[in-house]
Amino acid sequence: MTRLVAITGVQLPFRAGSELFKALTLVSVSDQAMGKATRKVGQIIDATEKQWQLENEQTLLKKVAKASRPCVYTGLLMPRK
Repeated sequence: MTRLVAITGVQLPFRAGSELFKALTLVSVSDQAMGKATRKVGQIIDATEKQWQLENEQTLLKKVAKASRPCVYTGLLMPRK
């Protein structure tokens, strides 16, 4: 339920969101509760995105370290004669 409240809170101001949520679900949620749910879900998403970024950076560093030789650009590639 928290996720649904947060999705509504992201889309609308909390007061309007709580009114819409009640109209759609017949469950009353205060605008303060909607704000709290929105912040909570936002913090979870932020932490997840930071973890993904860290994992991507670590994977890239491992790939660079495993490279047997660096790539060197020496100019235009010409067919061998």
